[in-house]
Amino acid sequence: MKKLIFFAFTFSFLFTACGNLDDDASPSSSNNSGSNPPAGSWKVTWFWDKDKDETYKFSGYSFEFQSGGSLVATAGSSTYNGTWSKSSSGSKLTINITGSDALDEMTGDWLLDEMTVSSIKLRDDNDEHLEELFLEKQ
Repeated sequence: MKKLIFFAFTFSFLFTACGNLDDDASPSSSNNSGSNPPAGSWKVTWFWDKDKDETYKFSGYSFEFQSGGSLVATAGSSTYNGTWSKSSSGSKLTINITGSDALDEMTGDWLLDEMTVSSIKLRDDNDEHLEELFLEKQ
């Protein structure tokens, strides 16, 4: 009888735990994934494209995620306007900004791995190759 009660309890626990999994969330989603990117100036601290570090392409750029989905990038005296949006689940961040090779590479759908008041960690939603984009608050 004790084995039957133990089995029933274990099955019940596992069933409840598995039922609470969110299929749309990234396994490493974290922190403020339900909120928008915090206001202020951001810089790219890591950009990995397929098989190499291309962070240098973003040297001198700063980014500002504005309310209403506007994104402004500045590099020296040049200003580039674009947009950003989050999926309803909060697991994806879409960036659309062009004007230079670096900005073109940043444009696309990104899985949101982490968003805190001081860092944003994104990775490409294409599983065929690894792309990562990390930003830190300036």
